[in-house]
Amino acid sequence: GIAHRDLKPENIFLVFDEDGTIMPKLLDFGIAKLLGDSQQSKTRTGTPMGTPLYMSPEQCRGKQVDHRTDIYSFGIMTHVMITGQPVFSGEDIMDVMMAQVGSTPPSASSVCPDIPHALDAPILRMLAKEADARPQTLGAAVDELVAAARTAGIDVPSVAVRSSEKLPCPA
Repeated sequence: GIAHRDLKPENIFLVFDEDGTIMPKLLDFGIAKLLGDSQQSKTRTGTPMGTPLYMSPEQCRGKQVDHRTDIYSFGIMTHVMITGQPVFSGEDIMDVMMAQVGSTPPSASSVCPDIPHALDAPILRMLAKEADARPQTLGAAVDELVAAARTAGIDVPSVAVRSSEKLPCPA
């Protein structure tokens, strides 16, 4: 029920859980939005907020956003993690934001030929310009990416939280 709206590597910390497993912790909810809260007026439509290298097209345009803006940002982080390169760059913030809105993202395998082509489709789906064309949940996006990686012969351990599971709320 929350759109983070500033999903980027700097806002994800990896910490050790009590049993020694590494867990991601999402930080900085400064511009997060409660979805479905019609009373919330902290930010206005028409005002782009976030980090341009990781912002969705709708976010760059200052349009209404929902959880799918974070799926776009996760797609950018995935691309950066496996290629070492940003999806879009430019001389200034406006160049990057205009590319987020109107340029076709490169496939990961075109940036790094060693990356299996099977990974391109799920990443590019997360980077769809229209929110309706993206996976509708982050869990579904991860499931698609894991399936593609396994198809490419990459050994992927079982994912701890599946898209159909609900996460418990901490007390």
